Amino acid sequence: MFRGRVDGQVKVRGHRIETGEIEALLEQHPAVTEAAVVLRNPDDPIKCHLKAYVASQATDRELRRWLVQHLPDVMVPQKIEVVPVLPRTTAGKVDRVALAER
Repeated sequence: MFRGRVDGQVKVRGHRIETGEIEALLEQHPAVTEAAVVLRNPDDPIKCHLKAYVASQATDRELRRWLVQHLPDVMVPQKIEVVPVLPRTTAGKVDRVALAER
């Protein structure tokens, strides 16, 4: 079964985006401890969007302002959810499947 790319590259509105670039930028914010970006509704070109999950003391509004200053509009996640911690797999990696189910 094809599950998509392993490297974190996604396509949004015709643009190829590396989610790792967005995560790295979010993690440069002084109030962010970790971040993960996932593609929501990948099979629907109209509802398809990026969503960021961020462990942070900052608000989603502050994080959006940070991203808008540093990224092209198409790379700014449509939704940013501030969480206490990101879920982990038993191997200690960010559990992107659990994030996608939120």
